[in-house]
Amino acid sequence: MEPPDIDKELGMMCYLTNDFSSGYLRRRLSDFLVDEVLDGITASSAMRNGFDGKGGYFLYVIAKTMPVDFLRLKSVVSSLLGIRVDKIGFAGMKDKRSISFQFATSEVRGRSFCKGDGITIRLVGKYDKFLAPGIGSGNKFIIGIRETCPEKAVNLAKLASRGFLNFYGYQRFGYKRPFNHEIGRMILQRRFKDALEALAERGFKVTPESDYIRSLRSVGVGILRILVQSYQSFLFNKLLSKRALDKLNPMEGDLVLGRDGWVRRYDGRQEGTLLIPVPGAYTKVKNPYMDKLLKEMLKEDNISLDDFLIKEIPECSSLGSLRPGISIAKDLKVFVFGKTVFMSFFLNSGSYATVFVREIVKPRDPEMCGF
Repeated sequence: MEPPDIDKELGMMCYLTNDFSSGYLRRRLSDFLVDEVLDGITASSAMRNGFDGKGGYFLYVIAKTMPVDFLRLKSVVSSLLGIRVDKIGFAGMKDKRSISFQFATSEVRGRSFCKGDGITIRLVGKYDKFLAPGIGSGNKFIIGIRETCPEKAVNLAKLASRGFLNFYGYQRFGYKRPFNHEIGRMILQRRFKDALEALAERGFKVTPESDYIRSLRSVGVGILRILVQSYQSFLFNKLLSKRALDKLNPMEGDLVLGRDGWVRRYDGRQEGTLLIPVPGAYTKVKNPYMDKLLKEMLKEDNISLDDFLIKEIPECSSLGSLRPGISIAKDLKVFVFGKTVFMSFFLNSGSYATVFVREIVKPRDPEMCGF
């Protein structure tokens, strides 16, 4: 089945299955619930019962019951706790249009309980690490698909739960031009004036300066970093799509993630999940086929791997990483109510629930369908 144009523009050029259920997400905010998991404990449970941990960091749970994006959430949390935003650690971003429970840490003790702007925060215990992306176990989701074909939705959910393409999801890029990754591409190409104009078009407040770098910095380094990371996500999606359309099984020279958690070079014997590069300055690809694909993509955009070392804005530089090409939805449970299907499942940190549900619904207009 052919994906819609917006999927292709974000690098998601295929599916693993052919059938589709149709349907809509987020007809109500309560149709999309995210509950972060840390050391086997959900954030919602920790908010009720506390967290029995040790360490030098204060551990909080943040409950969000209104649509708030991550940058705004960080600002509100900082203000409510009375702690500088750079002193608060998060394991990852949660979907803007969801009810979510997530953990946060700080070296400094803020208020034990506070609320405002649809956000409630409670101090639940201590933790031994400053939270950062990748530290949490993952997230538990409860998602409702309305106006769907229940039989197809249930069958496809069971099938996709065993393995779906681990794309970066729509929320990583935005839905309207200029997409996040397009502005990130401009930054990497050192087209700073174009990037400023695109940010202004998107509604960002840009301080006019003759010095384009200073003007970009006025937007906020955190936002600029997200834009560059979005371009990396776009490259990853394209690489994964091309592998899925050709040969998804590991090939000689690929890196694979074994069941024991170790990363190994595939030589035809190991079992494991194919790892796809998230390209950056230190990315090295030993598989000649993958190396050729990546070089062609970068050449098409007039970018080299060295360009990911951004001397003009060093904080936005990226060395690159690896990401599994396939993800699984664990502990899947499905409930049918007429033409509405609710499902609960767990995804490892970094995987997108909307990408899992995309494999089921295959929306023709993702934005209209609530993705």
